[in-house]
Amino acid sequence: MRALVSGQAGLAVLIEEDHVYSVHIAASDPVPRSAADIPYLLADASDVVEIPEATPQKAAAALDLSWRQDRALHLILILLDREADDDTRRMAVECLEEFACDPAVAVFVCNRLYSGPLPDSADMVGALLLAESMDAKRLNKLLEDLGEFQPEIRHRREEWDALQPELFGGPQAKLEFGYVAVTSGTLRRLVQSAPEQVNSVLVDALADPQFRRLMRSREVLTSWIKTVRTKRGPIRTSDKDDEDERDRSRHRRATPEAEKPKRSHAVFENVNKQKEAIKRAIFERRHDRVERYVGDLIDYQLRRSENKDIARSLCDLATYAKGLCAHAVQLELATRATTILPTDGWSQAQLADAYLCAGRFDDALAAYGAAEICGEVEVARNGRADVLKWMGRLEEALQEYEATVREFPESVVARSGRAEVLKGMGRLEEALREYEATVREFPHDVIARNGRAEVLKGMGRLEEALQEYEATVREFPEDVVARNGRADVLKGMGRLEEALQEYEATVREVSHDVFARNGRAEVLKGMGRLEEALREYEATVREFPHNVFARNGRAEVLKGMGRLEEALQDYDATVREFPEDVVARHGRAEVLKGMGRLEEALQEYEGIRARFPSDKYSQVGMAAVLVLLGRYDEALRLVAVETPRTLGDWIGLHIRGTVSLKKGDLVAAIQIFERGLHESPWHVTWGHFRRALAVARLRRSEFSAAVEALGDEHAPVSEVLRGHAFGGLGQTEAAKAALDRAKGYALPVLVEVRGELILRYVARERKTSTRSDDWLFERECELVLAA
Repeated sequence: MRALVSGQAGLAVLIEEDHVYSVHIAASDPVPRSAADIPYLLADASDVVEIPEATPQKAAAALDLSWRQDRALHLILILLDREADDDTRRMAVECLEEFACDPAVAVFVCNRLYSGPLPDSADMVGALLLAESMDAKRLNKLLEDLGEFQPEIRHRREEWDALQPELFGGPQAKLEFGYVAVTSGTLRRLVQSAPEQVNSVLVDALADPQFRRLMRSREVLTSWIKTVRTKRGPIRTSDKDDEDERDRSRHRRATPEAEKPKRSHAVFENVNKQKEAIKRAIFERRHDRVERYVGDLIDYQLRRSENKDIARSLCDLATYAKGLCAHAVQLELATRATTILPTDGWSQAQLADAYLCAGRFDDALAAYGAAEICGEVEVARNGRADVLKWMGRLEEALQEYEATVREFPESVVARSGRAEVLKGMGRLEEALREYEATVREFPHDVIARNGRAEVLKGMGRLEEALQEYEATVREFPEDVVARNGRADVLKGMGRLEEALQEYEATVREVSHDVFARNGRAEVLKGMGRLEEALREYEATVREFPHNVFARNGRAEVLKGMGRLEEALQDYDATVREFPEDVVARHGRAEVLKGMGRLEEALQEYEGIRARFPSDKYSQVGMAAVLVLLGRYDEALRLVAVETPRTLGDWIGLHIRGTVSLKKGDLVAAIQIFERGLHESPWHVTWGHFRRALAVARLRRSEFSAAVEALGDEHAPVSEVLRGHAFGGLGQTEAAKAALDRAKGYALPVLVEVRGELILRYVARERKTSTRSDDWLFERECELVLAA
């Protein structure tokens, strides 16, 4: 049996073969669980420890110690908080004096407190007076030492901070090394040691297994030894005298957990437990429970806390709901927070973000205005610019971000936002320069680095984008955005197996990451594994019904399967629920186009362009519809880019080639399609160019060249064109096999073309066909555009 123990979560998870149980700190009986519950039971805990060969008794003892350590640390922070009420601080003293009887708890707390100086706001004097008035001798001694060592703590912390991240192998590696330096007590011992003992502390660390498992541990510790300076101020030793140690041993707590004082729970544990129950109810979409539990939480905190604490709790829950795409719940929680404390700028900003997620842009702008009035100026300015960006008012958004950057030059959010707007305006070179400047000034800001990679991807510079994402993943291995970005670039390059492996690895490690799950489904779709892709999207929609990406993905797969009526119903429902989602509107227009309802598709695209004037893809989609309607000049004006770079540019080139094809200029069309096939960096465009090139070859009766152009493309449209080519070569069986593979695909124009080809080449009944070669050519042109 192995155990996962977390004092923060207040539980241990016992795993024995296929059986999983959880043991909670306040309960004696284990609760049966499934393996899928483990990530959620320990979701927010950062102190999880694994015990490989555990027994129930060993796990319970480890949980008891971990729980007391975590509560002691929380309590001492409450005691040092001058904003906490007196009754709460007195209860903290009472519990801390008891916790301090156990050396394992006292050492744990000191290791953390000695890792950096206390903030100026810490009320050390008040804490000492309370401890003294309540005769808490052990706690008083701990606080006196902590206060006296503050100069030395600051001194040692500055030495540590001065060590360059490159020494460790990057910022993330330094963070991991620092965590071990704190938890092992090395930083504390450095602070408490006499001058002649300082080097020996670090030399001892060289032999510590906790350090030795880290990369470059010897180089780091050697460099650290060289940088530590001579201690200033009074010298104290870290060893307690024998009498004090015996006193600690005599008073070690031995009573069962059920008999221990629980007064610390009255301060914060009940709130945390109620919030965890609310999060679980949000995750399970039990809205009745959410409403009831939130009411209970507010009633409880109204009797014991200030309004700002209630607002913080509600904002924390709103953020959690946003992460699950439960935007209605997010909005309700944020609204209640601002009702309880309307003057809190942070709550107003959370309300604005909830309005933005719900597509209520005007309300979001008003709420950000309230946040600015209440003091959250930088957050409000950035938020307002983000809303303007989503509204398609890119010039205003750019001006807003630029004003924020002038007033807050260190705001990486504003600078990255400005670059993002420039990208949305198609000013990719400027966006790239902006991101590169931000990365130079803030090299460890992962958002700016991901933004730079995304612009490179948008420019079609996929190799550079991949290198950028890979560098970010190496330095920030926990950043899911960079990992998903890397997978997306691999998908764009046609390296679908690698992309699938990347997404699957992310899903295994971060099962709740919807972007990775959607990405995996998208790759499955690109590989032609449509049934698997549909199951993946449907599972994601069941678990995250408010996630618009998964809903659009499901509709797109249905369209790819030829189930156009279902796809249209799906898109219609999404547009009704998410009227500001431009992707769903695009999808709806594309399905209408595929169904031959061209005037409706054109109206949909015109509506998109009116509502989202900065959307570039609506121009491409509208151009394709105009070509099908025979309005070539209008179409060409929308796709006039001569030197394509972005994905939209390359699709526009395909449409220009199709215009040449329909006008009968086969030489120009073939040149365009071959250029796209050989020069486009976007894998998703290759099939479009292959199919269009095949149609041009078929028009010239170059049947072998058409087969060659299609390559290993096996989409339904490709199979129909392949059936035509094999039929033209007189290879009846091969033609029949290809046309059979396209059977069941409900795209109307495909059904027509397939039926004609069966009559011509398979049924050997061409005399019953009334269709001309010109008719067939026109329909095949429509086919490549409709698909």
